[in-house]
Amino acid sequence: MRALFIQTKDAKAKPWLKWLSIFGLVGVALFRVGDLAWMNAAKSGFQDWIGKASQTPEPTVVVEQVQPQVAVASAEPAASEAMSESASAPPQVSEEALLQEQVQAFLDQWAASWSAKNLDSYFYAYSEKFQPEGKKSHSEWVKERTQRIVSKSKIAVQVQQLVIQPMDAGHMRASFTQIYEADGLQSSTLKTLHLSRQEGVWKIIREFTP
Repeated sequence: MRALFIQTKDAKAKPWLKWLSIFGLVGVALFRVGDLAWMNAAKSGFQDWIGKASQTPEPTVVVEQVQPQVAVASAEPAASEAMSESASAPPQVSEEALLQEQVQAFLDQWAASWSAKNLDSYFYAYSEKFQPEGKKSHSEWVKERTQRIVSKSKIAVQVQQLVIQPMDAGHMRASFTQIYEADGLQSSTLKTLHLSRQEGVWKIIREFTP
């Protein structure tokens, strides 16, 4: 630039040289300004590139939740089979308890037949070998009982406080309180029946009333 300035100063007599020098100076200045701007842009871009390169991205961690597997131990086969058999097996009933249930059912039917004045069912509960109290024959007792039952308009008989005791093989003793109601008459009597099992059916063979 200094050399150009000197040449311009010496060439005052020639105008075209003056303008040429001015255009040369302006061109050099513009070149320097453009060069400086380019360098600044390049420097800024390089710094940005360095900054981005220095920033290391944090790794993405994916955590997978795994459900724990719990192993359930099955019951022992022997224990489960035993429980199944015990649940399905019917409860054991003693022979004495079974006989008492049969006698209870028999006496309930006897009282119901009497209350309903069902003579056939009532007399069916008594054995042909039934021995009435006193000196009455079996036929006389049947006739007397028939007249007493049919003469009542309404009868209600209940068996309460039943006690059943075995006597010997095929025989049972039943003691209870007999509640009797008929046509306004009500009585409570202790009664004892001797029962005999005949051909698989319970029958009354003796009847006692204090």
